[in-house]
Amino acid sequence: MIRKIIFASLALSLSLFATEPSWYHNLPSTTPNTYLGYGNGHSESEATQNALNSIASQISTKIDTQTVVDKKLVDGSYKKDIKETSSQKTKANLSDYKTIKMGFDDGEYYVAIEYQNIPSLDKFISKIKTKITTNEKQNSSIS
Repeated sequence: MIRKIIFASLALSLSLFATEPSWYHNLPSTTPNTYLGYGNGHSESEATQNALNSIASQISTKIDTQTVVDKKLVDGSYKKDIKETSSQKTKANLSDYKTIKMGFDDGEYYVAIEYQNIPSLDKFISKIKTKITTNEKQNSSIS
C-alpha cells in the first residue's frame, strides 16, 4: 500500500515537470525527403540549434567505437579488463530550413524545424518555378 502511494506521488511529481507543448514531437511530415527536428532551450537560438542538431543527426552520423581487452596473469590467475570508448559526430550543411512551430512554456523555448533533404539545384528550380508562377499572375492582371 505504501509502495503504491510512493509510486503515485512520484509519477505525479514527474508529470508536473513534463510541460512540453502537445505538438512537440507530434507534428506530421508532409513532403517526401523531409526531416523534422525538435529542440528546446533557455533561448530561442539554443532551441533552434538543438532542433538543427536533431536534423543533422538524422541525416549523417559517424560513430567511432573502440574496445580494448587487456588480459593479465596476476598471482596465478587471469584478470581481464575491458574498456570501451565511443564517440558520435554529426555533420551536415543545412540551408533553406523552415521553422514550422515555436512555443514558449515555463521559461523554456520549443522549436520544430522542417528541412527538405534534396539537392540545392532542385531547391533553386523550385524557387524559380514559384517566382515565375507569381509573376505570371501579376502580369496577367496588368494587361
